[in-house]
Amino acid sequence: MADLLKSTRLLEVSSHLQLAASSLRSLAQGRSPDRLGQDSLKWAGHFLPQVDWNSKVQPTPGIGGGLAVQATATRPTFYSALIRIAPDFQRAGMTSQKAVFDFLDALYRVLNSGGNSAKSLPSEKLNLGAELLHTLSQTLVAELSNNGLPRQPVRLTTGAMANAF
Repeated sequence: MADLLKSTRLLEVSSHLQLAASSLRSLAQGRSPDRLGQDSLKWAGHFLPQVDWNSKVQPTPGIGGGLAVQATATRPTFYSALIRIAPDFQRAGMTSQKAVFDFLDALYRVLNSGGNSAKSLPSEKLNLGAELLHTLSQTLVAELSNNGLPRQPVRLTTGAMANAF
């Protein structure tokens, strides 16, 4: 049952992040996201600073314990996604860790505002933030599907039969 609960939580995270990525792309094109998009941006803005150990943005008080569990489960995938899009950071002129951390903090602030402070980031950086969220979302879904690989069947045996296998 624990695997099902973990899978459900990761799917929820993936869905919120994908909607937030779409909303960031809309902001980059000068369009305001709808109410659901704003809510997903805010959700991501509360969630990602808990995932990112280097964030200077403080998580909003009152966030439930379930979100902390989701953040812990997502953390390795988050850092993997950052590494995966590192070339995009370099193309955007972010060649140091500090530059990436500063970008992430600015992104979290835009997310926390529901997109209201989107003018603080140029459209290229909003698109880069959308790419990060999209990559993170896709990687979480790939983990849920075992990366498309077949799963090893589980065999439960007891007693003398256990030695036969």
